[in-house]
Amino acid sequence: MDYYIERHKRELKRVLEFWEDNIIVDRKPGIYGECSVKGKIDTNAETGSMYLGRIIFGASAACRFLDTEKYRYIADKAYNLLHEGFCNPAGGYYWGKSANGDIIHDSSVVNMAQANILYGLSEYALLTNDPVVVSEIIKLRLFIFQNLKDKSNGGYLDGFDINWNPVKNLKKSLGTHLHLMEAFVKLYRFSYDKDLVEPIKEIIHIILNKFIDRVNLECIHEFTPEWKKLPNDNWAGHNAETGWLICEAATAINDKELLKECTNISVKLTEKVIEQAFDKQYGGIFNVLKNGAPTEKNKSWWPQAEAAIALLNSYKLTKNKSFLSFALRLIEYIENTINDNKYGEWYSEVSREGMPVEGVAKVHFWKSLYHNVRYYIETSNRINELIRVD
Repeated sequence: MDYYIERHKRELKRVLEFWEDNIIVDRKPGIYGECSVKGKIDTNAETGSMYLGRIIFGASAACRFLDTEKYRYIADKAYNLLHEGFCNPAGGYYWGKSANGDIIHDSSVVNMAQANILYGLSEYALLTNDPVVVSEIIKLRLFIFQNLKDKSNGGYLDGFDINWNPVKNLKKSLGTHLHLMEAFVKLYRFSYDKDLVEPIKEIIHIILNKFIDRVNLECIHEFTPEWKKLPNDNWAGHNAETGWLICEAATAINDKELLKECTNISVKLTEKVIEQAFDKQYGGIFNVLKNGAPTEKNKSWWPQAEAAIALLNSYKLTKNKSFLSFALRLIEYIENTINDNKYGEWYSEVSREGMPVEGVAKVHFWKSLYHNVRYYIETSNRINELIRVD
């Protein structure tokens, strides 16, 4: 099993080398926002604060995982770009910027960016212990609690204009809650501030009791502020990701009773993903499902990563070797199909048969150093645990 760990480290280095060779530059803009499958840079691409926050996470986490400072300059560069160009005077961070520097705002997802930035900064603090970064984390954490939290109905709201005034269609989304929980856990592992335990526990309960459909074993993506369910898409990637992340959160705060509940639902979610989304002919995981079957022909990069982690997590929890078998099959699929073995990095999307979809960029606004970096680290850690147990 240690073969997988060594291969993961090698492939993670190749991902970072791709970024060094193609995305990170000494001249302006410093970090390009988009790169095609064929390696062509789009100099007119927009850049997002979530994109930069995830680069901060990925470069910092890779340094800690690989025990090196080699990639810290990538995190430093992303942090400087975020700090210098995306700080909103009204609080938090802007959603994005055009190539010519104009502010871009998206009221429905800007809060997910705040969560991912907090996540990235917390990982950066684990690497650097920089007091300036710690101060920025404290400021952002306070902003989130004061401005995004629904003090009447619980949870966190989405739907604010650029000055953080609520818009008409306020909602509550799985994405914001999932990434806020993840960010709070990362921050807790940096600071061990006991004041974070209750917010983490609260989001776990909200996810368990609101965002997971216990009957159909799928995640619900959106609610009104009063928790009325909105029209929903069923995504295998989020079902898998939610399952292992709630287990991780309950483990972090050492809540054994809550972990039991999270374990139970996580395993069931993972079983359903395999039953409904696994491509038995070509391998890999489809994402969008309807009536228990895939609705798409192509496969995205990120559900593969999340399902592999979820499968290894379920094997750890149950010792059911079927989970391990599927996990190893998916790891091989990622290595041979999603990963660009010639030039490095992962394709964003491949056909069912495994050919890269050239019209979908390899690096873009929604795809930076997050899902794949986290995949290499989380799967390696779980495989390492299996080796120690064996």
